[in-house]
Amino acid sequence: MTEELHVETEGADAEEASARALAEIKRKAPWIDPESVSVQVVEEGERGLLGIGSRPARAVAFALVPDQPAREESELAASLRAYAEAIVHAIAPDTKVELSEEAETVSIRFSGGDLGVLIGRRGQTVDAIEQIANAIVHQQVGPGAKRASVDAGGYRERQKAALSYAALQAAKRVISSGEPQALEPMSAYERRLVHERLKGYAGVTTASEGSDPSRHVVVLPADAD
Repeated sequence: MTEELHVETEGADAEEASARALAEIKRKAPWIDPESVSVQVVEEGERGLLGIGSRPARAVAFALVPDQPAREESELAASLRAYAEAIVHAIAPDTKVELSEEAETVSIRFSGGDLGVLIGRRGQTVDAIEQIANAIVHQQVGPGAKRASVDAGGYRERQKAALSYAALQAAKRVISSGEPQALEPMSAYERRLVHERLKGYAGVTTASEGSDPSRHVVVLPADAD
């Protein structure tokens, strides 16, 4: 069964409008062959003089889209995809789910739509989604065999960069003052990133202290008792 897709886009010139029209078709149906998409410029547009009287170019794209090819996924990957898509359907319906499986990891990635609701305050929601995903992994293949990682719009990389900076700044203060430095309360995932970042960093060591939700990392002089 095929589906008809028709989009209209604008751009600064005909080339940009055409590229955007094709990209929009590809966004809606990533598996489509670009050669099967018909793109037509319907208005060339005008640049105007000093921006006065300018008019954008317009292009339309049309395609007959075949059904998405069946995915060849393991039972575990299919379970995790169903779980992720159920979350998206419930709280972020315009979000796309991407999943990849490797020997030791199944990665779930959310893109587009309202990613803020999936990330949550300080990443609490995406952490909870990942925790449940790992519970599914443990139930199906046993603990330690694989792990699930969940990200939304590249949040994990931004989070890792921010924590790395905070950890390094704390380490520098410890070395210069000789006094322990307590970081703010963090999730278990965030604490692990800090411990890993400062592992082997000359002159300091780390420890987790306190109880959730106030559990935090303390950076100490390496020769502290």
